[in-house]
Formats: sequence, C-alpha cells, structure tokens
Amino acid sequence: MTNSRLKAIKKAKYTDIISLFIISRIVYLVIMLLSGFPLATTLQSFDAEFYLNIARNGYSSIQSTAFFPLFPMVIRFTTLYGALLINNLAFLASLFILKKLGSNTWVLAVFALGPMGFFSMLLYTESLFFFFTVFAFYLMKNRKYPLLMGIALGLSVLTRSSGSMLFFAIFIGMCIQFAKKEIKFRSIIIAYVPATVLALIYPVYLQTAFGNWKQFVDCQFTDWNKIKSNIFKTIWTGLKMIFTDAYPYRSDAYKPLQITNEVLSLFLLALFVIYIVTVICSFIKKRKVDTEELVLIIFVALTLYAVNTTIRDPYLDSPTVSFYRYYYGTFPICLMMNKKNIIAQELFTVFTAALGMITSFVFCLNFFFY
Repeated sequence: MTNSRLKAIKKAKYTDIISLFIISRIVYLVIMLLSGFPLATTLQSFDAEFYLNIARNGYSSIQSTAFFPLFPMVIRFTTLYGALLINNLAFLASLFILKKLGSNTWVLAVFALGPMGFFSMLLYTESLFFFFTVFAFYLMKNRKYPLLMGIALGLSVLTRSSGSMLFFAIFIGMCIQFAKKEIKFRSIIIAYVPATVLALIYPVYLQTAFGNWKQFVDCQFTDWNKIKSNIFKTIWTGLKMIFTDAYPYRSDAYKPLQITNEVLSLFLLALFVIYIVTVICSFIKKRKVDTEELVLIIFVALTLYAVNTTIRDPYLDSPTVSFYRYYYGTFPICLMMNKKNIIAQELFTVFTAALGMITSFVFCLNFFFY
C-alpha cells in the first residue's frame, strides 16, 4: 500500500472528529451571539469570575478556595485568550482519545454536541479535567508511559477535586495489573510519585495559607451555603423539587429551569447506577474481573458519592446545583455508551445535543442554570 493511500485512510479515520469539533464550535458560538449578551461576558460568567480573580489576585477569600489552582495558573501564565485556546485544544485531544478507546461517531457526538462542547469554550475546568482523566485512563489501559500517566493524573487532581477519585481508582487498577504480572512494580512507583506530589500541592498550600488542608471542603458548608447530604437524600430532594412545591423558587421564570435541572441530574445519576450494577453483574456471571472496567466503576462510584455529599441550601437555590454538569464532565459517560445494553446511542445523542443547546442558551441569557 502506497504512502498516499495510507495517509488518505488515516485522514478519513479522523474526519468525524474534525467535523464534530468544527460543528460544535460553530453551533455554540452562534448560540452565544444569539443571546444578545456580549461574547466576553458569556465567556467569563459565573464560575469563570472566580478563576479570573484567583489568577489575578490569588486566593484572597475563603470562598475562592473551592476552586482548584491549575486552571487559574493557566490563565495567569497564558492570559485569558491563551486559556480559551488551551481549553479548545484539550477538547479536541479528548475527542481523539475517545476514538482511540473505541468510541464511534455517535458517542463522540455526545461529547461534542452536549454540555461538554459548550463548557469547553468557556473559562471553565471541564475541558482540561476531561482531558487529563481520559488521557490517564488511556495510558493505564495500554500499560504505557507510567511517568506521563502519573503527571496527567496529578494534574487532574490539581484541576478539580474529582480527580482524586480517579487517582485512587487507577491505583487499585495498577495493583491488580501488577498482581496479574501485566506490569512491573516500578511502574506503579514511577506513576504515583509525580501523581502524589502534584496532588498534594493544593492541600499543602491550604495548610500553609489557611491552617486547614481541607479548606476546599469546609468552605462548601461555611461559605457556599451547602448542607451535608448523601445520594439517597439528594434523590429524595430532587424528587420533591420536581413533584411538589416543598422548596421556594427565585421566580416563576426559574421554576421550570430548576425542575428541568433536577430531572436531568436524576436521569444521568440513574444511568451511572445502571452502568455500575450491569458491570458488577457481568463480573459475577463471568467470574472474572476486567481491570479497566473495574477502574471505571470505582471512579464513577466515588464520584457519585463525592458529588452527592453536599447539596446547596434548598432555601437559596436549586437543591442539587445542576449535578448533570458534573456527571457529563466525567469520561465514563462516553465509554459506557459503547455498551449497547445501556441505552440506544442515537437517541441519547439527540437528547444530549438538544440538552446542550437549550441549557447553553439559558446560560448565555445569564440565568443561574448550569
């Protein structure tokens, strides 16, 4: 086969990625412009304001410690526009990695045209976090470059606290790989020395600056008006929000948005729970544990636990604070789409694209709905 033929095949192989990337950029840019608000305002709304402030002034308030430091550092050293470029490149790279992990065009569309496609264009952490986590998993799955995997894993923790869930999940997975003699013990050391050092940077800083290494957790209750919860209480609160008038709303305009938020969050939560149960049942039936699949369900289970540990005070805002954004921000939701027994890929893609476009437009109108 000639070199030109090989190049043509390779180009065709990734046509769907390039097409989806371009389409998602155009679609969400048009939505931003149609909102009538200045583009710069949309790009810097809500959480982005905190990242920008941290980049300029450091952690000047207890409230700001809820936001992890890597992305503010990116903004500080590359400027606002550099950070936006990095987010878009990370988004594109994630599409390639998902393709390498076996995702087809429908699955890639879930990522590109859903909420992730929108938030990857803003000064938010979703894009970088998704990239670091899916990249670390890809390297673990292929037993390649443990040092690079460890760095990616550590950077994911520096980006968002949820990265620590994958930190522990991959550690368990690598220990199983070692027990099966698939990797050497030194691979674990090579990976987890840099991963641990990077993961500890922020807690050490908080201990030095505020005298409390877990300030990012405590401030959720003291400065963000959240109350302790669990997955069962969160579900019950969401159901009450949907079917009753147990909680007040900011205004009539917010009522349908908050109800929609609860429906979406509970729907995705149900999908993840179904995924975990399905995989566990498969393990029992086969009497064999797939290491990579185990890593995924540990990551998902720990993330669900962490996300559902706190909820916003129901008397101030929507109780679950749009958990659907956090669920869509974890890469297993794309990989689980490869399991056809979970849900029809085509229907879920259409649903996700519609969700992304509707909620992004509401976000651009400066409603607190994300």
